Amino acid sequence: MVEIYGNFITKDNPSISSSVANGKSAPDPDAQHAASDWPAWTDESPMQLNINQTGGRPYSTYSVTGAVVTQFREPGLRNRLSFVNAYEWEGGRGERCDFWRGLSPVVPQ
Repeated sequence: MVEIYGNFITKDNPSISSSVANGKSAPDPDAQHAASDWPAWTDESPMQLNINQTGGRPYSTYSVTGAVVTQFREPGLRNRLSFVNAYEWEGGRGERCDFWRGLSPVVPQ
């Protein structure tokens, strides 16, 4: 996450290496991954990365604002990253991206 945000803010490109995107426990951590060549953000195609994990073993369940959240850990945890339209996904999270992009010119590189 830190590398994705850092790249996004300082380089206007959140791309990360395939090995980071796939994760250590992937069958082939070095297999090509879309997150290593993130498409440029445009008004016509405002894509963001849905950062998720799947698999693993549940170890904790709790409630957050009425939603039940279960946490998982190894063994078997896998990254599940996908590109989504920022203004359509989960109520329009793209507005957050606009905020961070606005900081780009003042963050030292």
